[in-house]
Amino acid sequence: MFNPFNPYSPITEEKFFFGEKRIEEAINMAGQIEKNGYSYVVLAGDKMGKTSFLIRLNDILQRISLKKPGLLTLYVNLSHMMPLTPYNFLQGILSSTLKELKRDSEFNELQDKDYRLREGDDIKSLFDDFIDHKLKYLLREGEEVYGKIRLVLLIDDGKHLVTGQEWSEAMYHQLRYLFVDSPLSSKICSVMTGFRKIRDLRDRVGSPFNHMQSRFLEGFSEKDCRLILEKSLINSGKGEIDLKEDLLSKIHNLTGGHPFILTNLYSLLWDKIPPLNMFTIDETIEEIHTLESNFQRWNQKLDAYDREIYSYLIKQKDWIEGGYFKDKFKSRWRDSIEVLSSMSLINNMRKDNNIYYNTTFSLFREWFVNFFPLKEITEEQMEIDKQIPPSGEKNIKFFVYKNGIRNILKIDHCRKIIEEAYKKTGSFNFVIDRVFSEGSIIDRNRGINITLPGKIGMDLLVHLAINRGVFQSFPQIGYALWQEEFVPKINIQNVKSLLGKELSKKGIKIDELILSRRGGYMFNEEIDVCVITNAIIRCSKCGNPSDINMNGGRCTNSVCNASLM
Repeated sequence: MFNPFNPYSPITEEKFFFGEKRIEEAINMAGQIEKNGYSYVVLAGDKMGKTSFLIRLNDILQRISLKKPGLLTLYVNLSHMMPLTPYNFLQGILSSTLKELKRDSEFNELQDKDYRLREGDDIKSLFDDFIDHKLKYLLREGEEVYGKIRLVLLIDDGKHLVTGQEWSEAMYHQLRYLFVDSPLSSKICSVMTGFRKIRDLRDRVGSPFNHMQSRFLEGFSEKDCRLILEKSLINSGKGEIDLKEDLLSKIHNLTGGHPFILTNLYSLLWDKIPPLNMFTIDETIEEIHTLESNFQRWNQKLDAYDREIYSYLIKQKDWIEGGYFKDKFKSRWRDSIEVLSSMSLINNMRKDNNIYYNTTFSLFREWFVNFFPLKEITEEQMEIDKQIPPSGEKNIKFFVYKNGIRNILKIDHCRKIIEEAYKKTGSFNFVIDRVFSEGSIIDRNRGINITLPGKIGMDLLVHLAINRGVFQSFPQIGYALWQEEFVPKINIQNVKSLLGKELSKKGIKIDELILSRRGGYMFNEEIDVCVITNAIIRCSKCGNPSDINMNGGRCTNSVCNASLM
């Protein structure tokens, strides 16, 4: 009987596409693309089902286009364009767009030869011809029939466009122009899959991806693991199976719901079931261990922070006291949790005062512990902890660890100030005030001293600005953020929280303001800090949204013209 589980091929048939959360995400994403023109990056580790997700999203959008024919969706598989070149990429989009239009008899007269780029042109000339002529004219043809056109590019494994080629950097900048700044940008949406490289590039100012919202694919839940097997058995005519809770729990813990590992397991089990019992699973596990050859490559997708946090989660078993976890790893823990979740290494993060999770995927976990012995990590962490002065206040412990040991304690007079502050009261606010006022981190003009660029942490800036009055006005905070050396290091979550509190005092809803200032795109946190800061600065006198770098630092309302500094 046909085995439906092929771990080395994407799932193209809807009846075999499972995962309640993934289906819901694909439907919601398609709705936002159709209604609001949103763009997305879909991020997940190797063999986590990114291609299958993109194919399913394509199917949903194609069904929507039956009712809204002006929605043109192109699935762009870069592996089918190898060797990939700028010409292949752009010509592929033109040819596919023309093919989509010609599904309607209204466009039968369009000729392929009229939409051919010159293969020998340099990358800038190719993009100029593509944007200013070929694609522009092609979309205009569509608009004459449909009234409105939206071109949706579903680009699989986008890292190939911006890494590894002599033209990669030029492509990076040209894509930024196409997606964000070109006259056609309002007519183009894109969904791009990737992982570490795309995620890192997404965070850069001026990136072609920083207008996109991020969606992380996580592993399948226990319920998904059950449905995938049960429905596949029914669809294939094998009948029903009694999958007991202890068996389901063992399957999920073993695989973490990782699509590739789970599909391998089910493929090996297929000829042995039904029925299914613990002996059958244990027998099959021995065959599954051959997949560990993938783990070294997957491990390389983790950076040092990810590995440290993963090791810490393994040692703590299933929950962590929230304050300690955040003090220990600060904002960096959120990034690592996303990475670990999108590789099926952890799941079920629930937050209240504590953080609960499961380190499933025991196959990888056991390999990782052997590869990176936890004893070594523990001793290394103990050495770090020894450098932190004892204190009953976790905030102080973090302040000295993150900003003291790494930066401030390297400066002798700052070290003395901290030691003296501990002896007096040990209060968090007192230590910060003393270091900042006497440690020359804030200069006499109350600007950030750029001899310590970006290393003080946004939490300290918030404290200084709001609680201690270091900055006299809200616009001054914005001005501080604009300092070139500081902007790349700040924590956008804290920026947004700070600005949201200030704006709420004036009755302004931050999300609505962001939407209005970014042409309908939802703001993607952790990116484009300059844009968001600039967009929400308002004149304290008249309330006019004012760019602090324009008009000599004065309100752009000519009637008001108040100073924003």
